[in-house]
Amino acid sequence: MELEQRRPPPRPAPPPPGVGLQRWRAAVHEAGHLTVAWAHGATLRGGEVYAEGGRCRYDLPNLTTSAPRIAGALGGPLAERHLAGGQWPDCISADDQRLVDFELAGSDESAGRRLRLRGEALALAAIHKYRAGLLAVAQSLAHHGQIDGRQAAAALRVAAGE
Repeated sequence: MELEQRRPPPRPAPPPPGVGLQRWRAAVHEAGHLTVAWAHGATLRGGEVYAEGGRCRYDLPNLTTSAPRIAGALGGPLAERHLAGGQWPDCISADDQRLVDFELAGSDESAGRRLRLRGEALALAAIHKYRAGLLAVAQSLAHHGQIDGRQAAAALRVAAGE
């Protein structure tokens, strides 16, 4: 990813006491998806982590552009890379990649590249702006294995000062 090559990742946040690195990375990954989606007006439904990864659910409003949807798909892998020390491209799951590919379908190579870079930029902006809330959501996921959408949104609002 070109954007990834231009911006070195900040120092990762260490896992909370008693949380293994794999679980922490999965929690940060899912919290990244939720945070970026929330930053673009999504209704959060919740998330969970388990031994082999995790999943989250959110409903984005009807958007006229694909960039925020791409940002939501890339929010997880970019958060994992920037905040949990994950290595690129290992952070991006097949499901994340399918969502990005779906949004880029029908675009020529140049337009698709610009759209993906815009999605990456939107995701990174939200990850850095709402870092404290993202990490609060990740800690809840890491410790409890799940988080309700309302709880995740509340944690993000509190961390954002809203």
